[in-house]
Amino acid sequence: MQLKKFVLAPYIQDAHWMLLIFVLRDNMVYVIDSLEPKVPKEPDYDIMWHFKE
Repeated sequence: MQLKKFVLAPYIQDAHWMLLIFVLRDNMVYVIDSLEPKVPKEPDYDIMWHFKE
């Protein structure tokens, strides 16, 4: 089985939407928010940080 490179997780509530992009290889999460006009260049979260505690 081939591992996925990333996972997309859309979230929609009324007219507000967010897209979470989990980059599995890098253990990072990027958040694209309809209320935020720019696309993130740096990750918003480090996935492993939450599991280490």
